[in-house]
Amino acid sequence: MSFARLRLVSLAALLAVAAGPALPGDDHSHGRSLPDDPHLSVSGAVETAAERLRLGQWNRQRAAVAASRRARGGAWLGDAPALAGTWHDYSSLNDHDYYEAELFVSLPLWRVGERKARRELAEQDAALARLEGEARLLAVAGDVRQALWQVLEARTRVTLLEQGEANARRYAEQMAQRVAGGDASQADLLQSRQLVLKLRSQVLEASALLVDQSRRWRLITGLDALPQEPAEQAAAIDGIRAEHPLLLQARARVDWLRAELQAQRKGGSQRPALQLGVKREDFDQLAPPLDSVGIGFAVPLGRGRDNAVTVEQTSQALLEAEVAAQALQRELKEELHDVRHQINIIERHMSDSGALLEIAQQVLAMEQLANRQGEITVIEVLRAGQGLAEARQRHAVLTLQRQALTARYNQVVGELPR
Repeated sequence: MSFARLRLVSLAALLAVAAGPALPGDDHSHGRSLPDDPHLSVSGAVETAAERLRLGQWNRQRAAVAASRRARGGAWLGDAPALAGTWHDYSSLNDHDYYEAELFVSLPLWRVGERKARRELAEQDAALARLEGEARLLAVAGDVRQALWQVLEARTRVTLLEQGEANARRYAEQMAQRVAGGDASQADLLQSRQLVLKLRSQVLEASALLVDQSRRWRLITGLDALPQEPAEQAAAIDGIRAEHPLLLQARARVDWLRAELQAQRKGGSQRPALQLGVKREDFDQLAPPLDSVGIGFAVPLGRGRDNAVTVEQTSQALLEAEVAAQALQRELKEELHDVRHQINIIERHMSDSGALLEIAQQVLAMEQLANRQGEITVIEVLRAGQGLAEARQRHAVLTLQRQALTARYNQVVGELPR
């Protein structure tokens, strides 16, 4: 076997190593098995993720809590009635068969203003339940949006890097043929092989990231496909509006705690009670037993120490909720400013990236022409091709990041995917 033939076989072996099979347990193929579903939308993925988190069941249970509060505030009695009785047998004290029996029912009553306060609390709780459900759905949408654009960006990087690796391997094979024919040097051959291995390493790293991002998408949504057209239009909302779902929830919680505090101030550890009973007394063997009907009334003195502690705890929670609502509004405004700033930067980068992409295409065409005319080596063409691949990858990634920022803008202003 000639030396040139031997070098050609060695190069083929090296290229086979560079493009070697996946490692045992590699989830690369599984990470790439997320096809585009033309019937799946971003809003549909959000609904699926919400079902996965049993958000519908949570909403129904939360509504049941609000309904129970409404029933509590509409009750005529302050609590469940109680039945009690007494029996006194005096036969052990004397020789006569005397006894005394009493049976009565206790009806707990509302304190003054407590029933009205409970009804107002029930109304605030019903409003809070609905807004909590909307806020939870918005949080699910944020997770879906983030996972979606992360897996799309990772998939785009893998695709572009694989294309660059294929081009580099093709040039390396051409270089091997030229080395065998004596038209190129061994140094050029090693440089082309070095580029193939470099791109191979980048593909493996990008593929590993794609596996992770695909797994996260499956965990959040339970889906094995991606929306075919996930791009969102920027919401026609300028700034953080007062009707933002998170702000509405925060203010509703403040109103709920304020109503809760009022109800606790009107209530107490004990409540007044009306007692109705019947009594039978038998103290005379010559006369029939004496039956009577009794009415009693119990009035608590004060509201109790436990109620005072509960009132103070609710007052502290109300203060914290008011501070949290103010902080949330500031955080949303800061996040919106950050998103707008990033969009402005991305758009400038995209403008420069588009210009660099055109330049890289022109440079590659010039290098290929110069190589055909024998003015430069294939290595220069490889470098120009690598520059074009990097420029194309950067522009594609920037385009995806711009779309992801649009989705994040909609998320910040409180708009769900449509």
